[in-house]
Amino acid sequence: MSNTATESSIFTGLEPAIHTIKLYTIDPALILDRIENDMEGRPTIKRS
Repeated sequence: MSNTATESSIFTGLEPAIHTIKLYTIDPALILDRIENDMEGRPTIKRS
């Protein structure tokens, strides 16, 4: 047993661009360990 929670979201219809993900804390004891982004083979936009 582990003390983890996993959530996933699917966003459709987004044009290729730089997007922002905003996270808001609900519980002050919450620790965000990582965010994974699966581009499903799409090219990524690199910032300079």
